[in-house]
Amino acid sequence: MYPPLSSYTGHSGPAVDISLFSLHLAGASSIGGSINFLTSMKNMSVESMRGERMVLFV
Repeated sequence: MYPPLSSYTGHSGPAVDISLFSLHLAGASSIGGSINFLTSMKNMSVESMRGERMVLFV
């Protein structure tokens, strides 16, 4: 999404700003969810199950 930022003719309101903020918020929540998934996988696993032997989904 590349909004025309050189003039305000196409977007006089805050719609483009809010849509760009929502895209950034979705990206940040995706990164946070993946960090949560990886740390849960690391902390909740058995000591003998590391690396390739790890079952991702049960």
